[in-house]
Amino acid sequence: MNAWKDGLPPGREPFRPAWALAGVGLLVVCLLLRSWPSLTRPGLFVEDAVLFSHYYGHTRPVTDIFTSHIGQRYLTVIADFFAWAWAWADVRWQPWLYQWTGFALAVASVATASFSGLVRNRVLLLVGPLALGLTGLNHLYYANTLIYTMYTGVLMLLALLFYPPPHTMRSFVVQALLLALLPWSGPYSLLALPAALFLFFCTANRTRRVLLAIVILSTLAYFATVSGSTVQLANLLRPWILVQFLQTVFDKIFFFDFTRHLPMWYGFILLLAIAAVSWLLRRDREYLLQAAVMLGLVFASILLFFLSVKLAQYITTSECHRVVASFFWVLFLVVTADRLLGHRPLHSPWPLVVAGLLLTLVVLDNRSHPEKGWVRPVSGLAAYLETIRFYEGQGLAGKKQAVCLQLPSGRPMQPRVLVGSRGADTRLLLPGDTEIVRGRRFVCRRYTFIK
Repeated sequence: MNAWKDGLPPGREPFRPAWALAGVGLLVVCLLLRSWPSLTRPGLFVEDAVLFSHYYGHTRPVTDIFTSHIGQRYLTVIADFFAWAWAWADVRWQPWLYQWTGFALAVASVATASFSGLVRNRVLLLVGPLALGLTGLNHLYYANTLIYTMYTGVLMLLALLFYPPPHTMRSFVVQALLLALLPWSGPYSLLALPAALFLFFCTANRTRRVLLAIVILSTLAYFATVSGSTVQLANLLRPWILVQFLQTVFDKIFFFDFTRHLPMWYGFILLLAIAAVSWLLRRDREYLLQAAVMLGLVFASILLFFLSVKLAQYITTSECHRVVASFFWVLFLVVTADRLLGHRPLHSPWPLVVAGLLLTLVVLDNRSHPEKGWVRPVSGLAAYLETIRFYEGQGLAGKKQAVCLQLPSGRPMQPRVLVGSRGADTRLLLPGDTEIVRGRRFVCRRYTFIK
């Protein structure tokens, strides 16, 4: 607690972990209530199907997590590690393990921000996690897939940058380990590099500088593994890209994608309002520093997409490309409200007014964007997994036989595994063979499995 009390400006409340914990607990309850139909039907969505297919059968060494398996130039080490670990479990449980690992890390990303000490007001500690988890995390995939830990891990990393320096060796070791590991979540950890450098030169605390140096070195090490260039700086010279960049920030982040193509001057009015608040809080150097980093992350994360090779593939941003900006924009709003409320007496009604506004935002946002709470389930997954389990018990490896099983889900990425022998003299069973007595619709008609 001492780390959260040191240098506390007059009029600010002390940090209360119990209220932050209650807020995170409330978020978990609300996530379950909002998305129960989807959370009770795991689906190996998006690249989870690829990870499941690759690590099935626990035949890969753990070092395989340092190779990209989702068709990209970058690594997703944390997601790959969990996929490798869960491959040892019963195949029927693996989609559940994928989903609840993603759910836990999504909640952990919100908890990391909540326990940072950025927010002190008790009402906002209770309501803030709802805004971060139900609106800041802008798609259900963060809570029900494993591969999206490539984003929630980065959110945890960036939130840790705001933590005060630890006062015990145990806290230091925990922070150091997290700051060293989390850059390996995915490519958006690049955002930690300028943020950590900026904070490194703005702090005089040696302990915090050591932790920031760990972030910088680990991020550089991660990007040393990226194959080929993923950045196209020439995009900065194309006016249409700059216009689309600003429209994305204003329409989809600042105004939460409630309406399409707002006039640009709406955004500039909002920027003037931010400047006015900064002037009101001009004596709070800590807030100005934190606000600069959070707003910098909002703009930099969107700019990162428009400077990447993915622009040619997607043309416009998806939810995953905007999640860092969305999360830190909501965090900026909550932190700014907390600072403006900092000098109010405890019996003031203004915290309840702000909480009401945040809850209204969450409700309107989730009604306008149903993909935040529900995704179309994958049909036939349970039967597919039971079929895999059945053929696992047929001793195919001893008979030098194998069967390739694929789930025809109609989605771009479908789970596909090889059950049985993998030797050169293996006989591949086809749908018409007499040995195929179950799940004929899942059996591949030709051998397309990549070992």
